[in-house]
Amino acid sequence: MPSKRQGASKKREARKTTAPSAKSGNVRPAKASTYKKTPRTQNTVVKTPKDDQPHAAKASKGERIAKIIARAGLCSRRDAERWIAEGRVKLDGKTLDTAAVVVTPDQLIVVDGQPLPAPEQTRVWRFHKPRGVMTTRKDPEGRPTVFDGLPRDLPRLEPVGRLDYNSEGLLLFTNDGELKRKLELPSTGWSRRYRVRVHGRVDPAQIKALENGITVEGVNYGPIQAQLEHQAASNAWLAMTLREGKTGKSAGSANTWA
Repeated sequence: MPSKRQGASKKREARKTTAPSAKSGNVRPAKASTYKKTPRTQNTVVKTPKDDQPHAAKASKGERIAKIIARAGLCSRRDAERWIAEGRVKLDGKTLDTAAVVVTPDQLIVVDGQPLPAPEQTRVWRFHKPRGVMTTRKDPEGRPTVFDGLPRDLPRLEPVGRLDYNSEGLLLFTNDGELKRKLELPSTGWSRRYRVRVHGRVDPAQIKALENGITVEGVNYGPIQAQLEHQAASNAWLAMTLREGKTGKSAGSANTWA
């Protein structure tokens, strides 16, 4: 007959074997999720200007309508301006045709026939983007996107910046379109670190020249810090740090980390 101590030990062991884990995909989606075994999302609540008293005082005097729609999490500020131009937004019953409108808290905004929801608490999700996935909501070529693997019960999210199709690494999502815009501005000064594989042999003088910026196909890029990590016979790995991003395609592959 088992003793009480042995019985308690078996109960603890049973609890260990049935506890949910991130690997099994049984955790709450808002905290962690799986995307074809590799990508993961983690939810973080962040303090933004809308939580501060100065921002609240500013809102009482009125704010641009596109900014308010973006903060409600329906879309980005640019998309809000496009929706207004398409006649999808009403203010106090009147259809707007311009985004140059200042709105006060006592006015009613309606988007696509529905009252604008109150903004949720701003949150940020960390997502591991795998290779072979597009950072877009819908790809015209039918390729998989980062949104395909997100849990269905999440609010509408917007990616902060983007990673190329062949890149993998950290990608941020947020439910606050205004926060997305601020994080993407070059003036914010966020460092973006990449581990890049390039073809051929690396010239140390060319790496040093990147610190002064570079122009590619008429596009000027700011200073880039680059360091050679490993040189093989036909390719090399570089560690690169940038403070701005431009839309484009990379010849090799890249990993990002923070």
